[in-house]
Amino acid sequence: MKYHVRGVASEAVTASMEMEELFPWIEAVVHPSLETLAKMAKDGKVSGGTEAGARVLNFVFDASSNEEAGQILRSLPMWGAVNWSLTPLQSFHSAVEQDRAAIARAKSMGAGKR
Repeated sequence: MKYHVRGVASEAVTASMEMEELFPWIEAVVHPSLETLAKMAKDGKVSGGTEAGARVLNFVFDASSNEEAGQILRSLPMWGAVNWSLTPLQSFHSAVEQDRAAIARAKSMGAGKR
């Protein structure tokens, strides 16, 4: 199953940090997470990137279940510092087939006649 993921950096995590704390945190948490996602992209497991000029991630990945999708996100060092939204995606082909089936059912019941 494909999932669209949007991650927005939580201001609450870094708001109280002084600069001397912030830079090491970015190097220890943010960069390893982005490097992991970059490797996953290189391996064809993830597609996406960051929003230009913003601390927001958008990507799509495959997982066999909701649990695996959660595991993938939790494996990122920045997991607890980001507000995540995860949306399961339906394929375009499947959406067309569902529409065709629904239209055929409606037509067989006489819907759409004026």
